[in-house]
Amino acid sequence: MGATAKPIRWLWRPDIYAIALGGIIVIGSLLPIQSDEPLPEHFYQRGDLYQHIGAYALLTFFALSSWGETLRHAGLVMVSIVCLGVIVEFIQPSVGRSLDIIDLAANSVGVIVGGICMLGLSVWQVRVRP
Repeated sequence: MGATAKPIRWLWRPDIYAIALGGIIVIGSLLPIQSDEPLPEHFYQRGDLYQHIGAYALLTFFALSSWGETLRHAGLVMVSIVCLGVIVEFIQPSVGRSLDIIDLAANSVGVIVGGICMLGLSVWQVRVRP
């Protein structure tokens, strides 16, 4: 007799992913820049903003997957993540980096994108389930 395959449910742990990604974002944002060479201009024009949006969207998606059971909880999670981005940006000048309002806006856009993705997944799951 062959064993039936069990789903790997323990692998989908969005709470652990959210905490780990939040830690990576905070640590990465507060590490001092080691190079004396200025970063290329195009890095600030596109790449940096996409990194902020992507990181905060992913963080929001995992956090909402874990703690966004109700609309109220989802709102609190999203506001908390925006506040995390604000706090990190305001701490950056004390570690030799600069506060950038555009990064704050990109972080907030990432939170909105993550929320929209989670909302889309929720709507899709409701429609697909019999």
